[in-house]
Amino acid sequence: LFARTGLRGIGVTEFFESELGAPVSETSLHGLFLKKYFGGGAKDFDRQLKKELKDVTYEEVEKNEGKTKRFPIGTTAEIRVNGDKYIIFALSEADPKTCKAKSDVTKMWIAMHHLWQRARIEAGGHPLNVPLIGSGLSGIGLPSRDLLNLIILSVVTETKANRITEVIRIVLHPDRFEEIDLRDVQKHWEE
Repeated sequence: LFARTGLRGIGVTEFFESELGAPVSETSLHGLFLKKYFGGGAKDFDRQLKKELKDVTYEEVEKNEGKTKRFPIGTTAEIRVNGDKYIIFALSEADPKTCKAKSDVTKMWIAMHHLWQRARIEAGGHPLNVPLIGSGLSGIGLPSRDLLNLIILSVVTETKANRITEVIRIVLHPDRFEEIDLRDVQKHWEE
């Protein structure tokens, strides 16, 4: 995902966490993003988030670790790093005691709707790159092929309403190719 040119989307919890550890797993895409571009520290990330989310209504929540401002599922924030733009979007809820993320198909659909809306504004004709949304620690629990088809359906639905951008790439981690036969997916969408 990081090697692709264009705008990139990264799903996070409703708290927009920036602390590696229980709030953000170092192995999650969000954690890798924080380590790669912010050195695991969060000052610039948090500064940009504060500016982006200043007018968004939130709920204060008592938590054991991490941030306490809970934003609605689908909330988006643009983060800029080294001239690149990322849309960080609230995909999953997080348990206030354990920080464990959880989501479902309804929340994923809402989150993607808001991601596509923001991408229409921010892409400026550049490609949009998204991971296999819901396949990581978000806890959606669907097989990879179903997630891929759900993302494609969401893109098709949104594009019928209004074009998002010319190129949308769903970037798959190599380990997903054991679970997904892209020829089957292509055949399904050509029918």
